[in-house]
Amino acid sequence: MDINKLIVENNEIKQIEYRSFLQDDVQLLDLKSRISAVWNNVFINRAGYELYIHSAYVDASDSNIITINSHLLNLNDSNELESILDSVPDSVDSALSRNRNYRQFNNKTQIIEIEYTDPTTVTPFTVPENITLRTITQEFDTNYTDQNKKNVYVVGSLSDVNTLVQSINSELSATMPDGYVLSVNDSFKLVFNGASLIECSLSPHDAFPDVDKNLSEAIYHNLLLDKEKIYWTFNLTTNTKSFEIAYTQGSAYPVEPLGKNLLLLMITEEYDENSVNKNIQNVYVQGRLNDVYTWAKSIKSDIALPIPDNLNEPDKIVFEDDGVLAVQEGEFMANDDMDYILFEDDSKMIIREHELIEDEDYFKFTFDSNDELTSVTLYGHVQRQQVRSAKIRREVYDELSLRYSDAITNLSVTETLMPGCSERIVQPKYDTDGYRYADD
Repeated sequence: MDINKLIVENNEIKQIEYRSFLQDDVQLLDLKSRISAVWNNVFINRAGYELYIHSAYVDASDSNIITINSHLLNLNDSNELESILDSVPDSVDSALSRNRNYRQFNNKTQIIEIEYTDPTTVTPFTVPENITLRTITQEFDTNYTDQNKKNVYVVGSLSDVNTLVQSINSELSATMPDGYVLSVNDSFKLVFNGASLIECSLSPHDAFPDVDKNLSEAIYHNLLLDKEKIYWTFNLTTNTKSFEIAYTQGSAYPVEPLGKNLLLLMITEEYDENSVNKNIQNVYVQGRLNDVYTWAKSIKSDIALPIPDNLNEPDKIVFEDDGVLAVQEGEFMANDDMDYILFEDDSKMIIREHELIEDEDYFKFTFDSNDELTSVTLYGHVQRQQVRSAKIRREVYDELSLRYSDAITNLSVTETLMPGCSERIVQPKYDTDGYRYADD
């Protein structure tokens, strides 16, 4: 597990992103097991694919606060996807479909629903003429143990379905949320335990098999949201969770007009663990520091910035020796992969050093429920480079560095936050010829 990004706010590291490209990474698997133990195996998706953590953000002040923002499907030796739905054991009733398209894993309650090939043969009631039978499923746990529950999905008006439900169980009724307009694609789910009807619920847009039950109905039916980009934050100390979910690209606009020359990467909304919108919008942008900060200050002139704003500072002489002059630029530069620009001025060679914001760096603007800017955060990519020793011949080291590391006040947290993954961020060192050497 390696450090990949630092999330910086007001000159301090707020979170550290750890990443691994190995599925059996011990530390990331430990994070997965800790989260799964609390939140009922959230790392199996509804299609039954087991997921593992590709990267995780760990809070710099509390390693029990973890944000998962990337999952990858587990592959076996033949590079084929593995799913708990890939094979139905012989013990399952042969009347149930063997087609995987008709078997779904409901992660929220840890059940598998399998559709009957011919639902008309197992319908537990006579279907009225004004009701359409959509499908019938049988419930199993993840070990394919029959839970003795049939789910009957029917289509009809609220009043007609309600009449049907009360004819079977007078203590139940069919209901819908206030103001909800029933769609022709909606169905009602009638749950039978044996021969007894025990539950009736609205199944919007045919919840089986397409709707992901891990999302609330309100979120799922917001067609502007990208259900593939959900960033969960798990607090293992308080056993709470929250999440951000992104809008599909181009479907939403920031609450404030985007600043000049900035690239809009993503817009997200924040929700609490009950899927209630917190009315917080996060706008992720990329661009030159000058343009990013100009936009921030145009919205809120006194906003705290993640790294110092030295745009108006004059160039600084870094070193001068035997005709070599190194000048550090006062302005941060973006999208430039050169450490230095070399040119001659009369008899002296000038090495002009740039502070870079790399292509992988970006900024997060957070707006509250009043559409006011509350914070600007830098997601800074850590550079990993092999560097030669200046003291020992042929000795090389792998060093981590940031162009703006001298602006961070708690840089040492990278060495102590995660046991077994202590990595030091160094300030790059250069000789008078402009070559970098290791921080021995």
